[in-house]
Amino acid sequence: MRTDRASEIIRLVGQKNIHPAENISELPVNITDCTQIIMPEEVFFTIALLGIVENLLVLIAVWKKKNLHSPMYVFICSLAVSDMLGSLYKTLENIFIILCKKRYLICREDFEKMVDDIIDFMFILSLLGSIFSLSAIAADRYITIFYALRYHKIMTLQRALIILVNLLWLEIIPPVFLLYCILIPSPDRETKLARMRRK
Repeated sequence: MRTDRASEIIRLVGQKNIHPAENISELPVNITDCTQIIMPEEVFFTIALLGIVENLLVLIAVWKKKNLHSPMYVFICSLAVSDMLGSLYKTLENIFIILCKKRYLICREDFEKMVDDIIDFMFILSLLGSIFSLSAIAADRYITIFYALRYHKIMTLQRALIILVNLLWLEIIPPVFLLYCILIPSPDRETKLARMRRK
């Protein structure tokens, strides 16, 4: 039976008279004997909460211990905040999904799209924050290795904070601009949409 479906798909794909935009999705494209595993949202919710707690512990440890107040640990705290934002976005997404499934929250299309845009925005912020924090940690380690004797003159706590503030601007401005473009409709876009609806 499975071979018949596979040969049917191969036959349909090989036909020259099928238009590229034609939908032939009624037939399964991925034929496999593997069982599908469906993970409940509660599992992802628990993992995300653990991520928040673990990164919060890193922040508390660096804040409490005075000997950890050095540039390297400032960058590690920046990475912990970015990862915490990533866990937070997954937590909020799972809460939203659970509330919609339990019918505590009525999901209208425009509200669902707005929540999805905000969650995507948080994901992009987390991703950029992690990339920039890891880059700063790598640069700090490079200076430590190759300029070991001058490290404390080159990398001070004040310079580390200045680097973080600059990275923060690089991290926040592009996603904020994208979110602005997505959530705030422009009159030009509305007229294009109205023209498309009329056709």
